[in-house]
Amino acid sequence: MVIAPALAGFTAGTVYVAYPNATGTATVLASIPAGGGAPAPIGSISGTFDHVGLIFDTSGLYGGALLLVTESGQLFTYNGSTISASGAISTPAGVNLHIESPAISPIGFGPLGGLLWFVNEGGDEAGDNKLYAVTPGTFKAQAVIAIPVGGNPPRAESIAFVSPSACAVPIPGQTTSATLLDALFGLNQLAFYNAPATFAYVNIEYDGNLLQLAYNGVSYSFSGSPFDTGLGQQEHLTAGVCLSFCTLTQGGYKNNFNSRVTNFPGGGLVLGGTFYTNSDLNKILQNNAVKGNGLISLAHQLITAMLNVAYGALPTSAQAQAIQDANSLIATIQPPGTKVIPPLGSGFLSPSATSALETTLDQFNSSKECQ
Repeated sequence: MVIAPALAGFTAGTVYVAYPNATGTATVLASIPAGGGAPAPIGSISGTFDHVGLIFDTSGLYGGALLLVTESGQLFTYNGSTISASGAISTPAGVNLHIESPAISPIGFGPLGGLLWFVNEGGDEAGDNKLYAVTPGTFKAQAVIAIPVGGNPPRAESIAFVSPSACAVPIPGQTTSATLLDALFGLNQLAFYNAPATFAYVNIEYDGNLLQLAYNGVSYSFSGSPFDTGLGQQEHLTAGVCLSFCTLTQGGYKNNFNSRVTNFPGGGLVLGGTFYTNSDLNKILQNNAVKGNGLISLAHQLITAMLNVAYGALPTSAQAQAIQDANSLIATIQPPGTKVIPPLGSGFLSPSATSALETTLDQFNSSKECQ
C-alpha cells in the first residue's frame, strides 16, 4: 500500500493497495479515500504475485506516476486514470530477480539520487542480496552495493530513504516523533526511529540488523556498525516524505535561505558526476561573474533545482529530465573526481549549449515560490 501525495492526477491522502482477485488470475489496484472506506477497484494487471511494490515517482524521472513493481521485475504505471505496462527491469547476465521494497531515492543522494532502488532479496528467494538502481527509460538495473547479510536464511529485506523533507510521525503514547518505521514480523510491532537525513536504511530479515547507507562523495557505503541490532525478524521499512510543493530561486538560496545550502543534510550534491560539498555549492551560488560562461549560469539553476527537489518540491517529467540532462552535460567537460565549475575550477560551456536547459530549470525554480 502507499499514500498519495498531491501529484497531478492524484488526491493527496488517498490510499492505494494491490491484492489478488478472487480467482487468482490477476492483481487488483484499488483506492481508499483519505477519510477511510472500502477499497474501490481501479483496474488490474495479469497474474498474481507474492507482493507488488507501490511507489509514487516523486523525482519525476519515471513520468511522475504511481509505479507498480512486481518481484519478478514487471513495471506498470498508473497516471490517475489508466494502468499501463511500462516494461521490465533487467539485471546483468546471470542475476536472478526477487525485488523487495522498491523506493525512489532523494535527488541529492549521490549520483544515483532520484532513481528507483530496490533490494534483490537473496537466500531462498533467489536474488543476490544487493541493492540496485534502475535507469529511467531503459529500466536497466545496476548493482550499487552488496548488503552484508546474516541470519538463516540470509535475506536482505527492505530499503527506505530518509530525505531532507522527511515527515516526522508522532509516536503513539509519547511526545517524540519518528522519521523511519520498521515492521517487526511475528511481534506485530513497529520500531520507531528519529533517523537522520540524508541516508538510506536497509534491514536484514533474520539477523535483526538495521544498517545505514550513505554516499561519502566517492561511493556508497554502509556505516561500520548497524544503526540498530537485535530487532528480530524484520519486514518493510517506511519513511514518509512531506512535500512542500514550493520552490526557491537561486537568489532565495543565495540570500534569504542561505542556511538551507550551508546546512543541507546531504553534505553536498553530485554535479556532473563529482561531489560538491555544501561549502562548494555556496561558493558557486555566490559567484556572480557569469561573463558569458554557460557553465556558471547552468550550475546556478541546476543546484537550485536539485535543492528544491531535495526539500520537497515536485518537478514535472520535463523538468526532472532537464536536471538529468544538465548533469550529463557538465559531465562531458568534467573528469571524474575533479571540480570544474567556477570559482572552484575553470570549466566553460557555451551559452548556446546551456540556455534551453537553464530556461526549463528556471521555470521549475520560479514555479511556486516559497513564502
